[in-house]
Amino acid sequence: MTAGIAGPDVAGRNNLLWARNRADDPLKPNAWNPVVETLLSHRSIRAYDARPLPAGTLELLVAAAQSASSSSNLQTWSVVAVEDERRKARLSELAANQKFIRQASLFMVWLADLSRIQHLADERQLKLEGLEFLETLFLGIIDAALAAQNAVIALESLGLASVYVGAIRNKPEQVAAELRLPPQCLHFRTQRRLCRSGGTNRDQTAA
Repeated sequence: MTAGIAGPDVAGRNNLLWARNRADDPLKPNAWNPVVETLLSHRSIRAYDARPLPAGTLELLVAAAQSASSSSNLQTWSVVAVEDERRKARLSELAANQKFIRQASLFMVWLADLSRIQHLADERQLKLEGLEFLETLFLGIIDAALAAQNAVIALESLGLASVYVGAIRNKPEQVAAELRLPPQCLHFRTQRRLCRSGGTNRDQTAA
């Protein structure tokens, strides 16, 4: 569902709320807007239209992701946007051969990426402390999850659809080799999108 400016009628709102809590006496909020409608209308979609995205959509999704909360603003995440048909097919095979990975015109791999801040420290000849801590890895995973969810909300507000793909973690070494990920970079979640060709972040890491 694409959120309209006017939003659904009262019955439509009640249906959305009922679908979430199944209460006999559903909530009847006085406040409502397209953002709330988009959130409550979320569905995971596993069949895709391969039409290309409008120009600039990929960049818009990345900008939305960059606007998510980040611990200490370290931005310890990156995303690889995959549009190449052969690479999508190979990633599909590594993720339990799920065919809708090949169907979607855009496949985004979200990464907990500590290599970026290590690279910045090396460039400035600075000693970086704490990168080996488990807590730092948690920061990267949480930041990447927050960024990914921001992108999901943005794409659904545009009338697009997606689903997270946990199976991409089944063969981490092969996926890392396929995407040529640097050390200290962990893929943990992916999204498939009903997409249409994006922009400058194709098959690159961006954060």
